Amino acid sequence: LTFNLKALNRETQKQVRTHTRKIHELKLAFSEFYLSLILLQNYQNLNFTGFRKILKKHDKLLGTDAGAKWRQTFVEIAPFYTNKDIDKLIQETEQSPSTTFKVGLFSGAFLVLIITVILSGVFSKARNEWRIVFRLYRGTLLIILFMFLIGINVYGWRTSGVNHVLIFELDPRNHLSEQHLMEMAAIFGVLWTMSVLAFLYSNTLAIPAYANPLALVVIMFFFLINPVKTMRHHARFWLLRILVRI
Repeated sequence: LTFNLKALNRETQKQVRTHTRKIHELKLAFSEFYLSLILLQNYQNLNFTGFRKILKKHDKLLGTDAGAKWRQTFVEIAPFYTNKDIDKLIQETEQSPSTTFKVGLFSGAFLVLIITVILSGVFSKARNEWRIVFRLYRGTLLIILFMFLIGINVYGWRTSGVNHVLIFELDPRNHLSEQHLMEMAAIFGVLWTMSVLAFLYSNTLAIPAYANPLALVVIMFFFLINPVKTMRHHARFWLLRILVRI
């Protein structure tokens, strides 16, 4: 019986190791597939850029617009430029149902909370408190707004065929999509509105008023420097390296 149990245990451990190895190989294969899509997209964009620059130089040297007309007639309708299958594959590879769900969830929560903040401001009698709120919270709000606008920029670049991954020297295998950026902006937006409401109703909640903006800044700071490999670790430390270089 002891021998059978040991043999079963060894077999179980072998199956676990095999399963772990297959998952690792699948992740590597998926990463290589994604990198191949990015390289193919780069090749597609560089071809069009090459045509455009050569024909623009041609028109400039000869003082004509024949090159621009030729580009509009032949290049801009060519399949290698008009076909967007690569963009769709990249988008499908990057998108995650859980990320999409979290973007919708936290965006909806943020809209409800920001309406609550506005209503609190409309019906609040203490106008001086709003001057203090504006001064204390405008810095963190700008960071959150900047993060959201970067997400919009990434979406605009991707749909327009601009290869921001190559331009900003990002890791082709591991970088944030527009959904990831909007997800973080929505989460921090929820934290920001909750902190503002806690400041406004600090007397009712029996919380020190100025502890709320301080707590918000501390949470955002420790999110950035958190050494644990969770919560977009690669992107956070890429940002820290860039900030140190600046």
